[in-house]
Amino acid sequence: MRITPLRLSALVLALAATPAIARGPNVAKVPLETLMSLQVEGEVDIDGAGNVLDYRLDAPPPESVRPAVDRTIRGWHFVPRNEGEAVRAQTITMRMSLAANQADGKYVAKIENVWLTAKARRKERPVFDVDTASIQPTSMRAPLYPPGLATLGIAAKVLVGLRLATDGKVAEAVVVQSALLDAQDQSEGARRALKYFEDSALDGARRWRFEVTVHGVPTPDDLTVLVPINYMPEQRESMSRWHSIVRTLRTPLPWLPASDDRTRLGVADVGNGGTVPDAAEVRLSTEQAGKVL
Repeated sequence: MRITPLRLSALVLALAATPAIARGPNVAKVPLETLMSLQVEGEVDIDGAGNVLDYRLDAPPPESVRPAVDRTIRGWHFVPRNEGEAVRAQTITMRMSLAANQADGKYVAKIENVWLTAKARRKERPVFDVDTASIQPTSMRAPLYPPGLATLGIAAKVLVGLRLATDGKVAEAVVVQSALLDAQDQSEGARRALKYFEDSALDGARRWRFEVTVHGVPTPDDLTVLVPINYMPEQRESMSRWHSIVRTLRTPLPWLPASDDRTRLGVADVGNGGTVPDAAEVRLSTEQAGKVL
Protein backbone atom coordinates (compact mmCIF):
# COMPACT_ATOMS: atom_id res chain seq x y z
CA MET A 1 0.00 0.00 0.00
CA ARG A 2 1.52 3.29 -1.08
CA ILE A 3 0.91 6.49 0.89
CA THR A 4 1.98 9.98 -0.13
CA PRO A 5 3.23 11.91 2.94
CA LEU A 6 2.32 15.55 3.49
CA ARG A 7 4.99 18.24 3.18
CA LEU A 8 6.84 18.22 6.50
CA SER A 9 7.63 21.26 8.64
CA ALA A 10 11.32 22.16 8.73
CA LEU A 11 11.56 21.87 12.49
CA VAL A 12 15.25 21.01 12.75
CA LEU A 13 16.49 24.51 11.93
CA ALA A 14 13.56 26.24 13.62
CA LEU A 15 14.07 24.43 16.90
CA ALA A 16 17.82 24.80 16.85
CA ALA A 17 17.50 28.54 16.19
CA THR A 18 15.27 29.16 19.19
CA PRO A 19 17.44 30.19 22.17
CA ALA A 20 14.89 29.09 24.79
CA ILE A 21 14.80 25.59 23.33
CA ALA A 22 18.54 25.41 22.68
CA ARG A 23 19.21 26.18 26.35
CA GLY A 24 16.55 23.80 27.62
CA PRO A 25 17.04 20.70 29.77
CA ASN A 26 19.13 17.78 28.58
CA VAL A 27 16.64 15.33 27.11
CA ALA A 28 18.95 13.56 24.66
CA LYS A 29 18.08 10.12 26.07
CA VAL A 30 14.31 10.49 25.62
CA PRO A 31 13.36 7.91 22.93
CA LEU A 32 11.18 9.14 20.07
CA GLU A 33 9.52 7.48 17.10
CA THR A 34 8.46 8.93 13.74
CA LEU A 35 5.55 7.57 11.74
CA MET A 36 2.63 8.52 9.52
CA SER A 37 -0.58 8.70 11.55
CA LEU A 38 -4.25 8.66 10.55
CA GLN A 39 -7.44 8.61 12.63
CA VAL A 40 -10.73 7.13 11.40
CA GLU A 41 -13.81 8.11 13.41
CA GLY A 42 -17.49 7.31 13.06
CA GLU A 43 -20.43 5.19 14.20
CA VAL A 44 -21.04 1.48 13.81
CA ASP A 45 -24.47 -0.21 13.90
CA ILE A 46 -24.40 -3.75 15.29
CA ASP A 47 -27.11 -6.39 15.67
CA GLY A 48 -27.86 -8.67 18.61
CA ALA A 49 -25.43 -11.26 17.28
CA GLY A 50 -22.56 -8.77 17.31
CA ASN A 51 -22.34 -8.39 13.53
CA VAL A 52 -21.89 -5.05 11.73
CA LEU A 53 -25.07 -3.88 10.01
CA ASP A 54 -23.67 -0.60 8.71
CA TYR A 55 -21.28 2.18 9.60
CA ARG A 56 -20.78 5.91 8.98
CA LEU A 57 -17.48 7.82 9.12
CA ASP A 58 -17.12 11.46 10.14
CA ALA A 59 -14.77 11.98 7.17
CA PRO A 60 -13.78 9.61 4.37
CA PRO A 61 -10.26 8.18 4.73
CA PRO A 62 -7.71 8.66 1.93
CA GLU A 63 -8.24 6.60 -1.21
CA SER A 64 -5.06 4.64 -0.44
CA VAL A 65 -6.70 2.89 2.52
CA ARG A 66 -10.44 3.39 1.89
CA PRO A 67 -11.16 -0.13 0.53
CA ALA A 68 -9.13 -1.75 3.33
CA VAL A 69 -10.88 0.33 6.02
CA ASP A 70 -14.29 -0.62 4.59
CA ARG A 71 -13.39 -4.31 4.46
CA THR A 72 -11.97 -4.22 7.98
CA ILE A 73 -14.96 -2.53 9.64
CA ARG A 74 -17.55 -4.67 7.86
CA GLY A 75 -15.68 -7.78 8.99
CA TRP A 76 -15.74 -6.88 12.68
CA HIS A 77 -17.61 -8.99 15.21
CA PHE A 78 -18.49 -7.79 18.71
CA VAL A 79 -18.88 -9.66 21.98
CA PRO A 80 -19.97 -8.45 25.44
CA ARG A 81 -17.26 -6.82 27.52
CA ASN A 82 -18.40 -8.65 30.64
CA GLU A 83 -18.67 -12.41 30.51
CA GLY A 84 -22.22 -13.72 30.89
CA GLU A 85 -23.90 -10.64 29.41
CA ALA A 86 -25.56 -10.48 26.01
CA VAL A 87 -24.87 -8.21 23.05
CA ARG A 88 -27.79 -5.95 22.19
CA ALA A 89 -28.49 -4.22 18.90
CA GLN A 90 -27.05 -0.72 19.21
CA THR A 91 -24.98 2.04 17.65
CA ILE A 92 -21.53 2.65 19.07
CA THR A 93 -18.91 5.26 18.30
CA MET A 94 -15.54 4.17 17.02
CA ARG A 95 -12.09 5.68 16.73
CA MET A 96 -9.47 3.66 14.84
CA SER A 97 -5.87 4.86 14.78
CA LEU A 98 -3.67 3.79 11.87
CA ALA A 99 0.10 4.01 11.60
CA ALA A 100 2.30 3.65 8.53
CA ASN A 101 6.04 3.13 8.22
CA GLN A 102 8.23 2.75 5.17
CA ALA A 103 9.32 -0.76 4.16
CA ASP A 104 11.05 -1.60 0.86
CA GLY A 105 10.17 1.82 -0.55
CA LYS A 106 6.47 1.54 0.33
CA TYR A 107 4.39 2.60 3.31
CA VAL A 108 2.78 -0.29 5.16
CA ALA A 109 -0.32 0.72 7.13
CA LYS A 110 -1.33 -1.07 10.32
CA ILE A 111 -4.04 -0.67 12.93
CA GLU A 112 -2.63 0.71 16.17
CA ASN A 113 -5.79 0.68 18.26
CA VAL A 114 -9.58 0.75 18.17
CA TRP A 115 -11.48 2.59 20.93
CA LEU A 116 -15.22 2.00 21.24
CA THR A 117 -17.68 4.07 23.28
CA ALA A 118 -21.45 4.16 23.66
CA LYS A 119 -23.08 6.58 21.24
CA ALA A 120 -24.99 8.39 23.98
CA ARG A 121 -21.71 9.23 25.73
CA ARG A 122 -20.18 11.00 22.76
CA LYS A 123 -21.48 14.42 23.85
CA GLU A 124 -22.48 13.53 27.39
CA ARG A 125 -21.24 15.95 30.05
CA PRO A 126 -20.25 13.43 32.78
CA VAL A 127 -16.75 12.04 32.33
CA PHE A 128 -17.99 8.71 33.63
CA ASP A 129 -20.54 7.23 36.00
CA VAL A 130 -19.65 3.94 37.70
CA ASP A 131 -21.08 2.16 40.73
CA THR A 132 -18.81 3.99 43.14
CA ALA A 133 -18.45 7.50 41.70
CA SER A 134 -19.70 10.03 39.15
CA ILE A 135 -17.38 12.71 37.76
CA GLN A 136 -18.08 15.97 35.96
CA PRO A 137 -15.56 18.69 35.03
CA THR A 138 -16.17 22.08 36.63
CA SER A 139 -13.01 24.00 35.64
CA MET A 140 -10.71 22.96 32.79
CA ARG A 141 -8.92 26.07 31.58
CA ALA A 142 -6.69 25.38 28.59
CA PRO A 143 -2.95 25.31 29.48
CA LEU A 144 -0.77 28.14 28.22
CA TYR A 145 1.08 27.71 24.93
CA PRO A 146 4.84 27.51 25.67
CA PRO A 147 6.45 30.91 24.91
CA GLY A 148 8.28 31.02 21.60
CA LEU A 149 6.88 27.80 20.18
CA ALA A 150 3.65 29.30 18.82
CA THR A 151 5.60 31.78 16.67
CA LEU A 152 7.41 28.84 15.07
CA GLY A 153 4.09 27.31 14.04
CA ILE A 154 4.79 24.14 16.02
CA ALA A 155 1.73 22.04 16.79
CA ALA A 156 1.66 19.35 19.46
CA LYS A 157 -0.66 17.04 21.33
CA VAL A 158 -0.26 15.79 24.89
CA LEU A 159 -2.33 13.03 26.51
CA VAL A 160 -2.53 13.54 30.28
CA GLY A 161 -3.74 10.99 32.81
CA LEU A 162 -5.22 12.28 36.07
CA ARG A 163 -5.97 10.55 39.35
CA LEU A 164 -8.58 12.60 41.16
CA ALA A 165 -9.22 13.01 44.87
CA THR A 166 -12.79 12.69 46.11
CA ASP A 167 -12.90 16.47 46.64
CA GLY A 168 -12.45 16.99 42.88
CA LYS A 169 -8.83 18.15 42.99
CA VAL A 170 -6.10 16.50 40.92
CA ALA A 171 -4.15 14.18 43.21
CA GLU A 172 -1.71 13.01 40.55
CA ALA A 173 -1.01 13.96 36.93
CA VAL A 174 1.12 12.01 34.44
CA VAL A 175 1.93 12.53 30.76
CA VAL A 176 0.87 9.36 28.96
CA GLN A 177 2.32 10.43 25.60
CA SER A 178 3.16 13.56 23.63
CA ALA A 179 3.70 14.25 19.93
CA LEU A 180 4.80 16.96 17.52
CA LEU A 181 2.42 17.12 14.55
CA ASP A 182 3.51 17.40 10.90
CA ALA A 183 7.11 16.74 11.90
CA GLN A 184 9.79 14.08 11.63
CA ASP A 185 12.64 15.73 13.51
CA GLN A 186 14.13 13.60 16.30
CA SER A 187 16.84 16.06 17.30
CA GLU A 188 17.44 17.15 20.89
CA GLY A 189 15.61 20.37 19.99
CA ALA A 190 12.48 18.35 19.21
CA ARG A 191 12.80 16.53 22.52
CA ARG A 192 13.10 19.82 24.37
CA ALA A 193 10.06 21.22 22.56
CA LEU A 194 8.04 18.18 23.63
CA LYS A 195 9.25 18.66 27.20
CA TYR A 196 7.98 22.27 27.17
CA PHE A 197 4.58 21.10 25.90
CA GLU A 198 4.44 18.36 28.54
CA ASP A 199 5.36 20.76 31.36
CA SER A 200 2.69 23.20 30.17
CA ALA A 201 0.09 20.43 30.03
CA LEU A 202 0.88 19.15 33.52
CA ASP A 203 0.95 22.65 35.02
CA GLY A 204 -2.46 23.43 33.55
CA ALA A 205 -3.99 20.04 34.38
CA ARG A 206 -3.02 20.23 38.04
CA ARG A 207 -5.19 23.36 38.34
CA TRP A 208 -8.33 21.68 37.00
CA ARG A 209 -11.28 20.88 39.23
CA PHE A 210 -13.99 18.25 38.97
CA GLU A 211 -17.22 17.47 40.78
CA VAL A 212 -16.92 13.99 42.26
CA THR A 213 -20.01 12.32 43.67
CA VAL A 214 -19.10 9.23 45.67
CA HIS A 215 -21.56 6.33 45.86
CA GLY A 216 -19.30 3.87 47.61
CA VAL A 217 -15.57 3.35 48.01
CA PRO A 218 -13.99 4.29 44.64
CA THR A 219 -10.70 2.74 43.55
CA PRO A 220 -7.94 4.77 41.85
CA ASP A 221 -9.06 3.51 38.43
CA ASP A 222 -12.62 4.70 39.19
CA LEU A 223 -11.17 8.20 39.74
CA THR A 224 -8.97 8.22 36.62
CA VAL A 225 -9.54 10.74 33.83
CA LEU A 226 -7.67 10.93 30.50
CA VAL A 227 -7.56 14.30 28.74
CA PRO A 228 -5.99 15.13 25.34
CA ILE A 229 -4.52 18.64 25.22
CA ASN A 230 -3.94 20.18 21.78
CA TYR A 231 -1.54 22.99 20.97
CA MET A 232 -2.52 24.37 17.56
CA PRO A 233 -1.03 27.77 16.64
CA GLU A 234 -2.98 27.83 13.38
CA GLN A 235 -5.78 26.05 11.56
CA ARG A 236 -4.57 22.62 10.56
CA GLU A 237 -5.88 19.89 8.35
CA SER A 238 -8.08 17.23 9.90
CA MET A 239 -6.30 14.22 11.37
CA SER A 240 -8.47 12.13 9.00
CA ARG A 241 -5.58 12.68 6.57
CA TRP A 242 -2.11 11.18 6.93
CA HIS A 243 0.22 13.29 9.07
CA SER A 244 3.82 12.66 9.98
CA ILE A 245 4.26 12.81 13.75
CA VAL A 246 7.15 12.53 16.18
CA ARG A 247 6.05 11.11 19.50
CA THR A 248 7.38 9.83 22.78
CA LEU A 249 6.80 6.27 23.88
CA ARG A 250 3.64 5.60 25.85
CA THR A 251 3.94 5.74 29.65
CA PRO A 252 1.42 3.60 31.56
CA LEU A 253 -0.39 5.24 34.46
CA PRO A 254 1.20 3.70 37.58
CA TRP A 255 -2.07 3.39 39.49
CA LEU A 256 -4.05 1.61 36.73
CA PRO A 257 -4.11 -2.20 36.57
CA ALA A 258 -2.62 -3.68 33.41
CA SER A 259 -6.04 -5.14 32.54
CA ASP A 260 -7.59 -1.66 32.20
CA ASP A 261 -8.22 -0.87 28.51
CA ARG A 262 -7.09 2.72 29.03
CA THR A 263 -3.50 1.54 29.45
CA ARG A 264 -3.44 1.00 25.67
CA LEU A 265 -4.38 4.57 24.73
CA GLY A 266 -1.93 7.07 23.24
CA VAL A 267 -2.13 10.45 21.52
CA ALA A 268 -3.36 8.88 18.26
CA ASP A 269 -6.24 7.08 19.98
CA VAL A 270 -8.11 10.04 21.42
CA GLY A 271 -10.01 12.99 19.99
CA ASN A 272 -9.13 16.66 20.03
CA GLY A 273 -11.11 17.93 22.96
CA GLY A 274 -12.79 17.08 26.25
CA THR A 275 -12.10 13.93 28.18
CA VAL A 276 -11.75 10.35 26.97
CA PRO A 277 -15.12 8.60 27.46
CA ASP A 278 -15.53 5.16 28.98
CA ALA A 279 -15.31 2.07 26.82
CA ALA A 280 -18.52 0.64 25.34
CA GLU A 281 -20.22 -2.41 26.85
CA VAL A 282 -19.00 -4.45 23.87
CA ARG A 283 -15.53 -5.23 22.54
CA LEU A 284 -14.14 -6.67 19.34
CA SER A 285 -13.90 -10.46 19.35
CA THR A 286 -10.43 -10.40 17.78
CA GLU A 287 -7.42 -8.21 18.54
CA GLN A 288 -6.99 -5.44 15.97
CA ALA A 289 -3.70 -3.89 17.09
CA GLY A 290 -0.95 -4.70 14.60
CA LYS A 291 -3.29 -5.84 11.84
CA VAL A 292 -1.97 -4.86 8.39
CA LEU A 293 -4.50 -3.18 6.10
